[in-house]
Amino acid sequence: KLQVFNRWGKLIFEDANYHNDWNGDDAKEGTYFYILDINDPTQGILKGTVTLIRGGK
Repeated sequence: KLQVFNRWGKLIFEDANYHNDWNGDDAKEGTYFYILDINDPTQGILKGTVTLIRGGK
């Protein structure tokens, strides 16, 4: 399960059956927080940040 939150804590993406397919296309540039539960007791729940930077032409 993947949850992605904006800097104000608003949930912007959630997928209970996540398969590495969130690309952030619907999100603006900025830093986002994630919680990833891979349903593996040896890994636990992973938390962190990801920063989206859009390239221009």
